Amino acid sequence: MVSGLVGVPLGSMLAQRLRAQYPRIDPMICAVGLLVSAPLLFAASLSATVNGSVCYTLIFFGEIFLNLNWSIVADMLLYVVIPVRRSTAEAFQILISHALGDAGSPYLVGVVSEALKVMLAPSDVSYSATANGSLSLSSNVSSNLTNDPALEFHSLQYSLFMTCFVEVIGGFFFLLTSLYITWDRRQAEKAIAVCMHIALSDVKIYLGGKMLDTALGGSVFKSLFNIKMIH
Repeated sequence: MVSGLVGVPLGSMLAQRLRAQYPRIDPMICAVGLLVSAPLLFAASLSATVNGSVCYTLIFFGEIFLNLNWSIVADMLLYVVIPVRRSTAEAFQILISHALGDAGSPYLVGVVSEALKVMLAPSDVSYSATANGSLSLSSNVSSNLTNDPALEFHSLQYSLFMTCFVEVIGGFFFLLTSLYITWDRRQAEKAIAVCMHIALSDVKIYLGGKMLDTALGGSVFKSLFNIKMIH
């Protein structure tokens, strides 16, 4: 929880401070966060049997770098999508991230862990399972493997390495995003400007009986009580 409280606002602060000088900084921060988090969490998994304090420390810093992208991803999504489609885009982003992350990844890690138990099992267990057929494999092997804490630990440890691999893939995709993020943002801004121009061209603004230029609409709307709009 502390790593999230530190990582999320830290990512937002870095993006806001550096965005003026580096327009591509948003996906770059996300990429660096994932690429740094991956080796830290990998080392944390390896150090679990050596030193618990080192393991938790590595997890803490790994989660900080991992949480850098939460607020930035939402911000990027909003400024590359036109306003009338932002709620839909945000909904799809949340749905996919939670479906593949919160819901799908624990199941996948568990399936891989169970498969690794059979692969990492002692040779005598594997031989008896093969000799007795598939039905005996599901009954005999499962009972023998669940009674071996070391085997359970290593199978789960190795299956968690997948998450580090996915982080590396995500980091490279963010690097790829940095090549197109400014162009995408300009295209969205152009689309918004065109829509605003079309909307303002159909609006006549009168103040005290005198028609004003639509280009002055922004300043005129500051005095709403003196404005009468006629479509």
